Amino acid sequence: MKDHPDQKLTFDQQNQVNTYVKATVDQQMAVANDPSKTPAEQLAAAQSADKTLTDASQAAADSGNNDLAESFAQKYGDAKVGEKLTELKIKTGDPGATEKAIGDAGNDPAKLRAVANALPDSDPRKEALGLIADGKVTGDSARKLLDAMNDQDHTFGELADAIGKSDGNPDVLKAVADVAQYKAKQNADQGNGDTAATMQNLADTMTAISKASDGVRKELSKGFDDSGNFGDFQRAFDSAGSKADVDALKAFVGYTSAQEKAGDRNPSFSHGEADKLQTISDNFDALHANPETWKKVQWAVRDNNDTSRDLRDAAKNTNDPKALEALQTLAKQSGDNDLAVRLEVVRTQYKDLSADAKEKFLKDGHF
Repeated sequence: MKDHPDQKLTFDQQNQVNTYVKATVDQQMAVANDPSKTPAEQLAAAQSADKTLTDASQAAADSGNNDLAESFAQKYGDAKVGEKLTELKIKTGDPGATEKAIGDAGNDPAKLRAVANALPDSDPRKEALGLIADGKVTGDSARKLLDAMNDQDHTFGELADAIGKSDGNPDVLKAVADVAQYKAKQNADQGNGDTAATMQNLADTMTAISKASDGVRKELSKGFDDSGNFGDFQRAFDSAGSKADVDALKAFVGYTSAQEKAGDRNPSFSHGEADKLQTISDNFDALHANPETWKKVQWAVRDNNDTSRDLRDAAKNTNDPKALEALQTLAKQSGDNDLAVRLEVVRTQYKDLSADAKEKFLKDGHF
């Protein structure tokens, strides 16, 4: 920095300039910190304060008044102009400022919380950052999620890694859903329809899986490594015991099928699993009421072996007309029209039998 002795201000003159700049910045920052102002008005005021200090500091340095320049820099910190400016840029949707703030925060919980607090409630990243800041999402999963939030590239790979390293942690899966939801909107706004659809599908799938039971979450989380995942589905189905579990399985099938189709790969699911899972979800209470019926329904859908026999065995162990109707639908969806017709006949006859005759009728296998 070059000194210009002939331009240096006296001590009193420096005080006068410093007092003027301080008053100007304080006035601008009062507007920037006023919650009654709109975010845009607050941002404009913080930008004005930033410009006032930057211009004053540069002018002081250019004229050789280094002490004065340093005092302006100190005022910049005292008034927290930089922090407020970043906060308001994030609040008003500046993507570059948000991504830089996330990158600068690293894994510091307080800094991540500050970014989360600055984001508008409508931004899905707010909750994801909060989960990381609160220590509910940690380790490799947290790192991959942060990478996805402050990087425009390789998002799917980072999110897939976060899922794979989650061990089914529902907070990780929810955070992935949040980030994918943000990326879906971001890509839609940029006209990237295919990527937006993929991200939205991932967000919906992760939301569904995050609500499933522990065993289902753990198995399905292994299925996002871009490899064959029918085994993950089968093991998850073996653990399924709630409607939320079935809905998670259906979401997983839908997502995987779409991804494989887009990648021109042979589909893992090609026997109408999604439709069958919807039927099971719609009739879950009836099909799950009897343990033997439920077990046979699982067997009928988890693989393509002995499906007709599994459905017949399921029918023999239920005494619920609604379950029989669902089994009839499952038979149709499995391509066994003969069994579907027989179940229709059985269902019609069954509803007219006395209570004592119903159990014997099914056990005798009248279909």
